Amino acid sequence: MSPVRNFINLARNNISNGVNRSSTIQMPSHLSEVNKLVQNILKLLHSSGINKSTSFDIRLCLEEALINAVKHGNKNNGNLLVKIDYSISDEMFKVSIEDKGSGFDYKYLPDPTVRKNLLKTKGRGIYLMKHLMDEVFFNKDGNRITMIKYLKEER
Repeated sequence: MSPVRNFINLARNNISNGVNRSSTIQMPSHLSEVNKLVQNILKLLHSSGINKSTSFDIRLCLEEALINAVKHGNKNNGNLLVKIDYSISDEMFKVSIEDKGSGFDYKYLPDPTVRKNLLKTKGRGIYLMKHLMDEVFFNKDGNRITMIKYLKEER
């Protein structure tokens, strides 16, 4: 059974109204796995009653963080896994995504909104994550991102 299929089964077993749900999955570093995983997490969130705007924000940030982990962290090495920890409650959605790479210095990303950086491709995804999620932080090595979106006032 594929890791994403296993996730689907675990997630279905964890769904219950008004109760915290959390799980951990390890996804192979294949871009083809990203959409499957994102769609399954969104199904869980939709069962919690989030609105379309919040769903869009979370989808975009999940996709961006997972693609970064596969491409930049694990260098598209299908033998390396991306670890995803998530938690859904009535109040918030929290996800951590960790790759096996050496990390990066997240403190010194160029601001993509500054005129001289408008055509540069680095930093746009993290910029979006920081603006669409309520909290975003990295571990000291820069190979694990944690994002939080508060849901209480979104419903």
